[in-house]
Amino acid sequence: MHKSGFVNIIGNPNVGKSTLMNALVGEKLSIITSKAQTTRHRILGIVNGDDFQIVFSDTPGILKPCYKLQESMMNFVRGALSDADVLLYVTDTVERDDERAAEIIDRIRQSGVPTLVVVNKIDLTTQEALEALVEKWRATLPDAHLLLIPRTYLGFVLQFTNRIKEYAAITMLERVIYFVLVTALVLGGVQDYRLLLAADLIGKAVGLVVAVCRCRDIVFGRMVPFRSGLSEAGKNINVGFKLMIANIASLLIVGIVRMTIENKWGVATFGKVSLTMSVSNLLMVFISAVSIILFPTLRRTSDDKLAGMYDFMRTSIMTVLLGLLIFYYPAKLLLTAWLPKYAEALTYMALMFPVCVFESKTSMLVNTYMKILRREKWILLINACTVALSILISGLTVFLLENLTLAVLSIVVLQTFRCIFGELLLSRDLDIRVRKDIVLEVLMTATFIATAWFLRSWLCTILYGAAYLVYVLIKRQDIARMLGQVKSLIKR
Repeated sequence: MHKSGFVNIIGNPNVGKSTLMNALVGEKLSIITSKAQTTRHRILGIVNGDDFQIVFSDTPGILKPCYKLQESMMNFVRGALSDADVLLYVTDTVERDDERAAEIIDRIRQSGVPTLVVVNKIDLTTQEALEALVEKWRATLPDAHLLLIPRTYLGFVLQFTNRIKEYAAITMLERVIYFVLVTALVLGGVQDYRLLLAADLIGKAVGLVVAVCRCRDIVFGRMVPFRSGLSEAGKNINVGFKLMIANIASLLIVGIVRMTIENKWGVATFGKVSLTMSVSNLLMVFISAVSIILFPTLRRTSDDKLAGMYDFMRTSIMTVLLGLLIFYYPAKLLLTAWLPKYAEALTYMALMFPVCVFESKTSMLVNTYMKILRREKWILLINACTVALSILISGLTVFLLENLTLAVLSIVVLQTFRCIFGELLLSRDLDIRVRKDIVLEVLMTATFIATAWFLRSWLCTILYGAAYLVYVLIKRQDIARMLGQVKSLIKR
């Protein structure tokens, strides 16, 4: 079914109507100047999709007419109210209350036309002032659509709206409370696991309260009409279900290997492998934090720039991550001195460190881009295939060959397969070439594993460092271009 409709943009002069119009259409149709009344008639822009057509209409700014031209301009505004399927009422944080728009706002309330209030220039005000402005518009146009949501979603709201500091503060508060309570329990000689779980719940409960306070405009707002809310919920559930299954499959990729190792060699051996995984996962905590920032940033990037951004980010990420592998041996020496009883377990770090390279790229780039492009089903497909491969490889290395080293190494193979599979699908969608880079990265990973596992001395650092220099020379043009982009961003 194809749908078509008129979306009319109205508001006072110089609030950003024409800028919004150009952004929505993707063309510079409306003239943009600092001078009021630049737009003197309705300007139409059409956006076509696979199953929809939207006709956007930019209108003159609302004013009290003093002469014939201004009366004609206001007639365009009134006409926009009568033929609109959706109204975009644009305001900003700078304009002051006046009586210019009183008549138009009253007509909007009486018309029953679905209306979205767009608040522009929010970077020019404070959070408190913005919240007060939102409340004002709720009172002025009481049909605001808001949804009651739980703690986890509130965290996503903060991330999506780029309120990263608030999200990070809430997360840190939860962890600090949990750490303090657990420390108190341990020092008090309490070993009841139920109290440890309660400590975690208390931390999350406090985080919920803080998140509700920070997002009170959403939590305590009016609910959407049932029919429209049901439709939106259906779409979100469809996407969310795919991501939920994909996340479960992601856990099973490594989980299957770990379970088979425990089943075959016992808890002690499983503990050694888990320790190595935990050390490697420390880097993933930082990577996850970066991913949180990347999503809202890339979400606002125009489609024509996504491919270029992918190349830029890919070069940046892989240059840094492959370079960090040079510090493997010094890190191993420090951990061995700190944890001498676990020196044997830390041997497997040579096999597990490369996991961070491919898992990081998957988390920061591949999955983020697939979510932006609404390819959630690809994430599910990739993870499902990798789980199937995990079952096959685990059965081969653990039960048939009975080789613990190969079983641990299989984790690297699985994460590499998942990353490459995702990149090949993305490269087709973004129309970019990644095969040469993938081959180079696999060779670098293999070089690291071979030198770190078999040499186990400073010689491995020297040899891998030499290989990394060769990698940088091969990629010098891409790295130079990436550094140039970084410099231009810093100058801005």
